Amino acid sequence: MWFDNAHGKEKITYIFNNELSLSEIELDKLIFHDISRLTLGFNIKNLPSLIPEKWEKNKLNTLALTLTFTEVSTIKLDGKKIGFECTPIIDAIENKTRVIINNENFNFLCIAKFMFIDSIVPYLDNRWTK
Repeated sequence: MWFDNAHGKEKITYIFNNELSLSEIELDKLIFHDISRLTLGFNIKNLPSLIPEKWEKNKLNTLALTLTFTEVSTIKLDGKKIGFECTPIIDAIENKTRVIINNENFNFLCIAKFMFIDSIVPYLDNRWTK
């Protein structure tokens, strides 16, 4: 799974029973911090089949997922904007985490020593209400 090497993977293991797909999600945030740290924010509109009961009480159609990568050793970016749907590839190479995002007008590669699942927050995105 894409989160096997992540710190904080328990959030996905216990809340979603290991089911949180990164297929066709929206890249919403990309911040490269001055100390070799990268934050990526995604909006997930294809919700997992298992949602916490307390979340179901409120209207929701999207999950905001924030990932942070530290001790970044490689970062390559060619593109002009974010806010598009993509299917990021997150895997492990040489005891590091690699993230690849390719889109028609955006190519991104990051290799980092650590990946953290910072937050998974439910909300109602009015763009996707029916």
